[in-house]
Amino acid sequence: MWISTVKANLNTRRARATIKSTDVDALVDVLKQHGLWGDFTLFSGSAELPYRLQAAMYLVFAAMKPGAGIKGVISQWERWQRGENTSVSEEVDLAVKNWVSRTCSEVAEHSSKLLDNIQAKQNDDARGSECLDPFLVHCIRLIWTTINKIAIESTSL
Repeated sequence: MWISTVKANLNTRRARATIKSTDVDALVDVLKQHGLWGDFTLFSGSAELPYRLQAAMYLVFAAMKPGAGIKGVISQWERWQRGENTSVSEEVDLAVKNWVSRTCSEVAEHSSKLLDNIQAKQNDDARGSECLDPFLVHCIRLIWTTINKIAIESTSL
């Protein structure tokens, strides 16, 4: 589970960490209580981040700010989520957008390399080496093309 990975990374970088492992559990609990846990999916053609992802990222990035107390962050986030506090700090908003853009750029780059590898493998197959099932190649290409498209579109959200 990726939560375990986050906690392990926090433990290895304890000196720089601004959020504790127990805080991660508290943030997950808050997201679950509000029905916003899981399925943090980006979709093709979306003009902005899905609300579920946006809400989770606002909560996490606010908690990562130096000196942020977890209870205060959760309280402020819950007011924002209810519409009582309609603004998110520009610093947190920018951090979320930069993270999404950077992550999507990395995914787009990786998917482009995988698509190139598929093409190279097909070229090898055409020259008589071991042959991949054409339907399998089609499915893999479709998956990585879709991921690449969404990642490229999402870098500008």
